[in-house]
Amino acid sequence: MLVCRDWYGDEEAVYFTYDLLGGYLIARYLVQQAADNIGEFVQSKETVEALFSDDYRTLHPLHNDIGRCLAALL
Repeated sequence: MLVCRDWYGDEEAVYFTYDLLGGYLIARYLVQQAADNIGEFVQSKETVEALFSDDYRTLHPLHNDIGRCLAALL
C-alpha cells in the first residue's frame, strides 16, 4: 500500500495514494484465504460489517475499493 506524507499548516498528514490498488491487494488476499468456502466468507458477519454495513464505525477505511475489487475477482 502506498501512502503519502505531507504537511498542512503545522500538522503532518498521512493518506493513501492508490486506494484502488490497495483495495485490489486486500480483496485478492481475502479471496485466496477464503478459497475453500467463499460463500461463507462473503456472508459472514465480520465481512458484512467491514465492507457492506451502513454503520460507518465498523467499515474498513477502504471498503469501497475492497468491495469493488472483490466483486471483480469473484
